[in-house]
Amino acid sequence: MSLHIQLVTFAAMFGAGIVMGFVFDVYRVISHHVRILRWMIALLDVLYWGIVTAFVFKMLMYSNDGQVRLYIFIGLAAGVWTYYMLFSLGMMKFIQWMIRVVEAFIRLIKRLFHWFIVKPILLAYRIIVLFWGFVVILSIFLYRLVIQLLYPFRFFIILIYKLLLRIPALKRSIQEIKRFGSTISHLIRRLFK
Repeated sequence: MSLHIQLVTFAAMFGAGIVMGFVFDVYRVISHHVRILRWMIALLDVLYWGIVTAFVFKMLMYSNDGQVRLYIFIGLAAGVWTYYMLFSLGMMKFIQWMIRVVEAFIRLIKRLFHWFIVKPILLAYRIIVLFWGFVVILSIFLYRLVIQLLYPFRFFIILIYKLLLRIPALKRSIQEIKRFGSTISHLIRRLFK
């Protein structure tokens, strides 16, 4: 293996070490920020190492066809050490800032959804319920008013009703009106149960 290939491989492993440190910082900040169950942390650790191992192996295959030498581990360690000495603190602050920005954006979306979707639907529902209640109360009031006004004439109305029932055409019409009234009454009872 030539010196040029060894330097390219060392540089690739150095870069892979920096990427490993960055990915670990992202994982570390997110795992501290988000509540994760303890058994999930172990699973995420295994997932992290699996992804990093696959990445390093891909870089190794790209740079020198997968030959493992001591300078590869030295390059990885130097990359991770360089990342933690120079970039880790700033990157962690940047990642935390990005998390705060994303959380603020999610809060904004929730508020907009609440104000432009939920509130109008609740307002429409309340208006419909208020209107329906007004119609029902008005109907009950008019029904009682008519009953009170017609009370003195009840014997006369009953007599006319019985006379009208003797006419076959009117009897069918009155029965249809009764069925329609009972259907409406049944629907109103079901609606307010």
